[in-house]
Amino acid sequence: MARKPTDLVPTMLRMEESLRKRLERAAKKNRQSLNSEMVERLALSMEPPVSAAPVRQRDELVTALLGSDEAADLLQRLAFVLQTMRGEWPQTQAERRQLASELSAEIFAELDPLSTETKGNDDGYRP
Repeated sequence: MARKPTDLVPTMLRMEESLRKRLERAAKKNRQSLNSEMVERLALSMEPPVSAAPVRQRDELVTALLGSDEAADLLQRLAFVLQTMRGEWPQTQAERRQLASELSAEIFAELDPLSTETKGNDDGYRP
């Protein structure tokens, strides 16, 4: 009987113990089974490489929408931070609020460098 593309097929795989341990740690960090971690990584490795052209177009669009290269750069750095945190999100609501507070403080400090200098001396004036 022919297999369907969606059939799950048991496959034996030989690898060094050190690699297996690294995969186990990654699976635990990502809160999934070793099998799921390996399947996900293999599937991602089979995806076609991403072209740089759409990335440049996206960057230009973000810059146009935000009105400056600095704001676009800040947004891209924030997206990178959030993307690299995949699987490492804080578990409690208090921890998530703390992270959000820290990120927003960094964002506003980047957007308005004078705000950190005038903090505590807020007379309502903004240059």
